[in-house]
Amino acid sequence: MTELDDEAAYLLRRAREEKEQAAAAAHPNATAAHRALAERYTTRALMAQIDADEDPLIKK
Repeated sequence: MTELDDEAAYLLRRAREEKEQAAAAAHPNATAAHRALAERYTTRALMAQIDADEDPLIKK
């Protein structure tokens, strides 16, 4: 894997932020929602990085 793509880095940052929000949430439904968002951001980051690694023209 090459250096982290800009989009993937952004999405991983958002995933970390959602995990922090999940840890700070007072209600179980909010915790679950933030965890679900974190998982989605992580998946999107992985896909963005795979796309960037496969197509060097995507790299910024």
